Amino acid sequence: MMTFRFGRRDVRISKVNIGIAIGVLWIAIISGIAFLLYLVKHSIDQASARLSDQATAYAHLIAEHDRFSFRMADSILRDLANHLTPDDFLKPISQERRSHILELLRDHRDRLPGIASFTLINSKGTRIVGVIGQDGTDFGDLGYFKANRDGQELFISNMEDDRASGKPGIHVSRRFSAPDGAFCGSIQLTLSAEDVFFAYYRTLNLGSNSTATLRAPQRLLISFPKYILSEDRIQGRDDVGRQIAAGLDSGVLTFIDPIDHRGKVTAFERLEGTNFYATVSLPTGQAMSDADALAWGAILAACACLVGAIGASSAIVRSHALATARESAEKAHRERQMLVHKLQSVAEEERRSISHEIHDVLNAIAIRVRNDAQGIIKLAASGRQDATLAEIAERAASISENTNDLYTQGRALVKRLRPEILDVLGLDQAVDEMVRGYGVAHQDCIFSFQSAGDMSRLENRVSIAAYRIVQEALSNVIKHAGATAVNVSLKHYSENGLLEIAVEDNGRGYDSTTPTDGIGLVGMRERVAAFHGTLEIRTGVNAGTRIFATISLPQGSPPA
Repeated sequence: MMTFRFGRRDVRISKVNIGIAIGVLWIAIISGIAFLLYLVKHSIDQASARLSDQATAYAHLIAEHDRFSFRMADSILRDLANHLTPDDFLKPISQERRSHILELLRDHRDRLPGIASFTLINSKGTRIVGVIGQDGTDFGDLGYFKANRDGQELFISNMEDDRASGKPGIHVSRRFSAPDGAFCGSIQLTLSAEDVFFAYYRTLNLGSNSTATLRAPQRLLISFPKYILSEDRIQGRDDVGRQIAAGLDSGVLTFIDPIDHRGKVTAFERLEGTNFYATVSLPTGQAMSDADALAWGAILAACACLVGAIGASSAIVRSHALATARESAEKAHRERQMLVHKLQSVAEEERRSISHEIHDVLNAIAIRVRNDAQGIIKLAASGRQDATLAEIAERAASISENTNDLYTQGRALVKRLRPEILDVLGLDQAVDEMVRGYGVAHQDCIFSFQSAGDMSRLENRVSIAAYRIVQEALSNVIKHAGATAVNVSLKHYSENGLLEIAVEDNGRGYDSTTPTDGIGLVGMRERVAAFHGTLEIRTGVNAGTRIFATISLPQGSPPA
């Protein structure tokens, strides 16, 4: 049973009933969220389908209109060609024949409104006769003439300025050949972009930020509402180009327009009987705005429901666990503090005892070495050569033996200095406790500590070296720096096998070019060098001190 207080009354509810209530609440919330998501998906799908159908309809209308215009233009060119002879292109024509041809051009031009110019060009590229412009003009450099001359029967150009009328439009030209197939010239008419294409495109009311194009697989013939004369080949393979290359005659795709960076739905359709495609791109922003608003509203409502359900469920479950967890944590913290203080006291007492023992042992051995050295000096000063040499050898052997004893005894005693606190807490927590201890002992200075990385995988000898480096650095800070703030940090980079140690203070610093007394820095350098690391000290008078050590973590056997 669990007790809840409502006003001045305590209400007891069983855990079974609470579980049932929470289950019913979650079923209702999940069902509501699922229904909201269904509405969102349905709305988005409908809006997307409407936009795709609209773009497809526009593309179909443009394709039919432009196909009719090109087919009508080609029909006019074919009909006119039936009234012409090779002599009209290859030989000078009489004035009567010129007038007759000009009348034919005018009659055929009236069959399709919007023809800006209608021209006959001979095999040399010179204009023979036309309804607009000046005869004798050289058209040999134009693309449609070159295409007909090179063997292309019908050529439809990009939108260009018409040399005869001065109006931008699309040139439709047909090759005129002699019975033997020899090139006689071209019959060309220009479909005005404004009268034939743009006037119709405007009646469709495509909307703002919408575009329509007429294109070949790699060539753009015309674009609306913005256009560029003599459009170059399309660079690379665009999204529509990939669909065309796949052999599709029509389709719909959605992408981000690289020109205005808007999301658009683009429909394309092939003009029947040609290799041209009509495309219409409609922006998705306005068409999908209602669906997007519904989606965001549904998402916010779902999040609110989830937050409410999670809050209601967790509040009931956590209310009982918080008190128990808090009491257990406080008890564990007190026990941990007592254990740490006890370990620190024992460790410091042991270190003090071992240091005295090291002093006594090393002092005794040093006395023996000094006596042997004095004996060697006296023998060397005497004049007895043979006996002297023998005595020198004996004394030298004694010195070697005593030196070995010194190394063996010192190494054995140093091993005993390993701090036991590392076995219990690990490197990061042991250093943390050390820093906390300095903070309690020196309350006029603020001590802080940070660590990063997994310290539990470090070898014992690495942890000991790092612990002693920090200990030496903090000892120097307390003795010499006069700092008010000290920061210690440890970082373990397991991927490249590095351990970084940094101790910074804002104390008085010192002149790094002046030799210093003491063995603190020497000890730190030796510990770092034992692991092939680096030690960097940045300091200056009244500039604080930063000690930065990097230890290369050993791989395999320890260094010699």
